[in-house]
Amino acid sequence: MPEVAEVHHYSRSINKWASGKTFTKLVVNSPNAKRHPPVHAANSFSIASETRGKEQRLILRPIGGGHETSIVFNHGLV
Repeated sequence: MPEVAEVHHYSRSINKWASGKTFTKLVVNSPNAKRHPPVHAANSFSIASETRGKEQRLILRPIGGGHETSIVFNHGLV
């Protein structure tokens, strides 16, 4: 399990990497996943990351406005 500081470092790295980039699709690799990936209606979106303790949230924000989608990861004991 990563420590809290490592989770915050992951978030900063994602924000640095995704800054100023526009994404156009989500890639789904496993048809056997326990949960379905979010369906994102926007043609293009940006990605941002936030952390709170060991919880990391990826935020998909549509370019030009609209409803944003969040994907939450827990990096600790559940």
